[in-house]
Formats: sequence, structure tokens, C-alpha cells
Amino acid sequence: MATTRKVRTSHRVLLCIDDDETQVLMQRELLNSKGYDVVVATGGRDGLAAFGNFHIDLVVVDYRMPDLDGAAVARQMKAKNPKVPIVMFTGIDDIAPSELAAIDVLVKKGESPAALSNEVQRLLSF
Repeated sequence: MATTRKVRTSHRVLLCIDDDETQVLMQRELLNSKGYDVVVATGGRDGLAAFGNFHIDLVVVDYRMPDLDGAAVARQMKAKNPKVPIVMFTGIDDIAPSELAAIDVLVKKGESPAALSNEVQRLLSF
């Protein structure tokens, strides 16, 4: 189920999707500390529902999830709104390039937390 803290309309709203609840909560804390409002979803289908229910400025999605993988989620989101940047944040190394077609940037989970927040800031500065 998608959850969020109080969304302030003056800030950018990010959607973080990961089936690992601990991971998605850490992402929310990191990105909240950078001034973003963050909606979290613990699966691909919940993420798609949140994407339809909130004004989302950027999506951070994991690749491997049991209900719907991040590539499928990204394709559906880009079909609805191609202007929303999508960051794939994953620990998977062997993703086929065709699976990344709807992804704007790939960030590995093993990188420093700053790598994710820097890419988010970069994508939102356009």
C-alpha cells in the first residue's frame, strides 16, 4: 500500500517503489532530508496506483519486485506521462539494455546515498 507523509504542495513530490520496506523507508528519509516530499509504495502495482493518485515529479523504482518488475512499472508510467523522470535504484547487475528503455538513469544500491540524491537533484533541475 502506498504511504506518504503530509505532502506539501510547494515541494517536489517523489515516488519511491521497492518491495523491501526497510529500503523504501531509508530512501524516504534520505530524500525527505533533501527537502522532497516522498510517497512510498512497496510493490509495482501499488506504485502504479500512487502514480495515478498523486502529482509525482520523479520516480525511484527497484528492478526486481515480485508483483511487477521495475522495467514494466517504468514503461507503464512513461506511457501515461513521459515527462516524469524515472531512476532505477537496484542492486541487480545484469539488466538487459532493452529493460532500461523507459529509465532515465540507473543508480546501484551499493553506491553512496549521495549518488541517489545527486541524480534526483540533477534530473529535477531541468
